[in-house]
Amino acid sequence: RSFFSLSIFLWLAAFICALYFNNAWQLELFGISIALIFGWSIFVLQKDIKAGWQVPQSWAHRFMGGFWLLAFLSLFVSDVINVSLMAFCFFSVMPLTFYFFTLRRDVEAMKSIGYILAGIFAILSIWALIQFFFFNMENKGAAHHPLANSNSLGALFNLAVFSALGWILIAKKRNEKVVATVLSTLYLGGLIATSSRGAFLSFAVLLPIMLICLKVETLRDWRFLMAFFIGGTLLFLSTILGEFESNRMIARVSEMVSFAQEDVSNNRFNIWMGALGVLKENWIFGIGIGMFFLHYNEYRIPEELKGVYHAHSDPLQFGIELGVLGPILFYAFLMAVLVRTIKTYRVEGISSDQRVLLLAPFFGLSAVTLHSHVTFNFYN
Repeated sequence: RSFFSLSIFLWLAAFICALYFNNAWQLELFGISIALIFGWSIFVLQKDIKAGWQVPQSWAHRFMGGFWLLAFLSLFVSDVINVSLMAFCFFSVMPLTFYFFTLRRDVEAMKSIGYILAGIFAILSIWALIQFFFFNMENKGAAHHPLANSNSLGALFNLAVFSALGWILIAKKRNEKVVATVLSTLYLGGLIATSSRGAFLSFAVLLPIMLICLKVETLRDWRFLMAFFIGGTLLFLSTILGEFESNRMIARVSEMVSFAQEDVSNNRFNIWMGALGVLKENWIFGIGIGMFFLHYNEYRIPEELKGVYHAHSDPLQFGIELGVLGPILFYAFLMAVLVRTIKTYRVEGISSDQRVLLLAPFFGLSAVTLHSHVTFNFYN
């Protein structure tokens, strides 16, 4: 098979377009990305059109399908259906990718995508570190390009760093483990350069749990993991060199854990108080996907000084835009995935490699999900 099959090309092209590079081209590049994802989905389906599709049967798939359907139905309560339709198309990238990667489990295609993404994330990490150390003031201390938001870039790096750590534990050759160690350290450096404490703390909370679940593999490869921890610690400490003092990762983390009043993240609570006002008035059917920005100002409290386009909490925004069923189906999906993961992890005879392949991406996605409670990853 070709390393660059059409299926691989379409998905990677969609991913690259979604990085959009220039904020002025955001809508155009997102539009192309969505068209490519829909094209990729059709291409994946047509391969099995004669043999018939084997649709996965699980509660995870059912809850995701229900959540996706609810997002579509919310169009009919929207004040501006065109905007909601666009938001629904953006949102559909997530369930489409979920369904079709599980519908056709093309392991070789996933490996090819993984190797290419490893290179893309290495470039993104180097560029993030360059932004932090050489363009610190221009970025107000937080690397974010090619995305518009540093938290979103930090979330992407969490997917990469957990996957690279999994590579350390699954690689058979020493030189592969060395490459994986370098990449995982580099990805963590990229995450730290974004100054996204939500992404960093999600990583810090979930990494020990993953290593405990993979204790045999962790003890076996402790030298490589120790090199990763040392490199990550040095990169974390190096943020003290940032010129924009309030956005240094060290300062941001210490202010957060000490509940400092001057900490700008405290504005989150003001945003949530206003968002709860929208929720109280629209909790049954919601206001339509993508409509938060249109209703928020009416409920915005005086203490919230900035004005925002998102609730900075995806589950809260799901409740506002989709109604009470939104967060219910969202958490039901997460619970179904958790139960399925635990059951698979406990299957008798599961190999070491299978455990790593199961848990590394699971914890990477869990970090993104945990982080989404204080930002808007799923809307990006």
